[in-house]
Amino acid sequence: MNTADHLETVKAHGFLDIANVDIMDSEGEVELPVNYEGHFKPENLAYINVLNNLSIDCDCDSNPKDPEMADIGILAGLDPVALDKCSYDFIINSSDSKKESLIQRMEEKHVIHTVYSLEELGCGSTNYGLIKID
Repeated sequence: MNTADHLETVKAHGFLDIANVDIMDSEGEVELPVNYEGHFKPENLAYINVLNNLSIDCDCDSNPKDPEMADIGILAGLDPVALDKCSYDFIINSSDSKKESLIQRMEEKHVIHTVYSLEELGCGSTNYGLIKID
């Protein structure tokens, strides 16, 4: 997938309506340091999941299936594993009658297994608490 495809996908999913988008490797490649001496200290990171225009396809797909599930909202946290578990739980527990194809795709891709494997690897915890902000 090239930068133009990524930008088209970003636009199609409405992300440009809520934030500026910077494709870090749009000039070719980008090199990121793999040390915690700079910006990438875990205590300096926040993670955001936008549960908007939910489709069974990845938002990186330049030709995704049309969204079927209604918007849930924006989730944020300091633990990426907890955030993904929370996002998963929101989808599973949604009252949206059109959630079944997304749940089926998540099951096919073993999404929850991946989340629990990340916890086992020490990347975070599946435990989380919710704070609602309007």
